[in-house]
Amino acid sequence: MKNRASPPARFKQGYSLFEVMIVLAIMALAMSVIMPRAAASLDQVVAHTVFFDFQRQLLDLRGRAFATNEALTVLSSADSQGAPEKAAPEKASADQTPPDPTPPGQTALDGPRTSAPAPVAPALVEPTRIPLKAGWSYHLSAPIRISAGGACTRADVDVFNGDHKIMHLESQQDGCKLLRSS
Repeated sequence: MKNRASPPARFKQGYSLFEVMIVLAIMALAMSVIMPRAAASLDQVVAHTVFFDFQRQLLDLRGRAFATNEALTVLSSADSQGAPEKAAPEKASADQTPPDPTPPGQTALDGPRTSAPAPVAPALVEPTRIPLKAGWSYHLSAPIRISAGGACTRADVDVFNGDHKIMHLESQQDGCKLLRSS
C-alpha cells in the first residue's frame, strides 16, 4: 500500500489575499446599505422613548395633582433661545368664590350659620416643566393646566431635538393623553 502523504504545504496556508479582499469588499458593501437604515431606526427609537417618557411624566403629574388635591400648570421647556420661560403663578380658577370674611359659624348679619362654609380660596398653581433627555425640548401651544381633580386642559406639543422639530403631539380625551400626529 502506498502511503498517502498529506497535500503539499502550499495548500495548508489558508486563504489567499484575493479571497480575503473579496470578503472584505462584500462586508463593506453590506455595511454601507445597513448602517443608514440602522441609524434611522435608532433615531426613531430614541424619539419614541422621549415621547413615552413625556407622556409618563405628564400622567405622573396628573396623579400628583389628584393625590395632593393641588392644581399644577405645565409650561414649555424653554423659549427659542433656550432660556426658561418666565411664568407668574396663576389662580386655579377664576370662577371660584372668594373666602368669606365673616368668622366661622356666623353670617354677615351676625346670625348663626345654617349653610355650609364658604369655599376656601384656591391655592396658587404651581408652574412646572417636564425634563426630557439632554438635547431634547418641547413647546406647548398653551400651558397644560392640571386641576386638583386630575383633569387636564388640551394643548398640542411640538418635540424638538436641538433645533429640529421631531414630532407633533395632539392631546386627546381629557387632555392628559397625547397622540403622535403627522
